Amino acid sequence: MSDSHKAYIAMIASSAIVGLSFMFVTIALEVVSPLDLLLYRFVFAVLFGSVPVIIGVVRVRMTMKAVIDMLPLATLYPLLFFTFQTFGLQWGTSSEAGIILATVPIFTALWSWLYLKESLTKLQLAGIIMSLAGVLWILINQTNHVTFSVLGISLLLGSTLSISWYNVLARKLSARYSFYTMVYIMSWFGLLVFAVMSVVSRVIRGQSLD
Repeated sequence: MSDSHKAYIAMIASSAIVGLSFMFVTIALEVVSPLDLLLYRFVFAVLFGSVPVIIGVVRVRMTMKAVIDMLPLATLYPLLFFTFQTFGLQWGTSSEAGIILATVPIFTALWSWLYLKESLTKLQLAGIIMSLAGVLWILINQTNHVTFSVLGISLLLGSTLSISWYNVLARKLSARYSFYTMVYIMSWFGLLVFAVMSVVSRVIRGQSLD
């Protein structure tokens, strides 16, 4: 199997997992607050992600320079992406999230063209225009639906823009750091930031920190 085929399989699997996560997040938001849910997600991410590091299966370059290099990336993902996504799903629906997420390749291609100076073929440009037209058509037809929320759509669009810009920046950093190093540092970043945000939110609302 070629590397390109593996990449396509990985992208399909990733899309399936993300799509299912929309449904699970929507269900979870019925019993916990958005910030608490974000904290729980990254507690488990760090716990499970630390196992291969502790037993020595993988090595992580968690240096100060690496952490500083990752800050812009970690701000986009996980901070902005998951914050927009989780709060967006509080007012939007899983189907709307899936539709909007479908525009990630479109924005990634546009950011790559603007930032990385990658060329776009006429076929790619035509695909981008058709995809945008399709998404807009679906969203316009959703306006008559009782659950349609401008705020939810806006937040979900924010998550899409965040992850597409992350995809572009990650390509440069991936030349200097391993995949696991990047994921591990970003997971710790998400855990620490969402822990602070969750505690502050609970204090403001007068809730227990248990």
